[in-house]
Amino acid sequence: MSQYSVGKDVLSYCGKCKLTLSHTIETMKTATLPGRVQCNTCKASHSFKSAPTAKKRTVAAKRRKSSTIPVPELWKQEMAKSKGESSPYTTKGSFKEGDVIDHKKFGPGIVQAIVDNDKIEVLFNSEIKTLVHNK
Repeated sequence: MSQYSVGKDVLSYCGKCKLTLSHTIETMKTATLPGRVQCNTCKASHSFKSAPTAKKRTVAAKRRKSSTIPVPELWKQEMAKSKGESSPYTTKGSFKEGDVIDHKKFGPGIVQAIVDNDKIEVLFNSEIKTLVHNK
């Protein structure tokens, strides 16, 4: 038997309040999952949203947030500092911070941070991308 049913309270993320708060279930999407809920604080009615998970901010994300340098300028600076040759990007490749890679679509880039064991943050000329590696 499901712990959820119409009329019961459940914790849901409220986009209006920007918090995870107590909501009353209005409808059920499935037998075990709430559909629509009403916030007990602001009375807004919306789809059930489980609490958002906290994302780890990487070193590159912190740098990017505090930096006022445009991405193309930062890319030029990092490329000037880099040593060594670029290696072609593949999802099977293993990269470390500071490696210069050559992506077929985005061009040359510099690995700014290791996000997880299988993701890297790469600074390209026009933007910063999160790519997969070690697969």
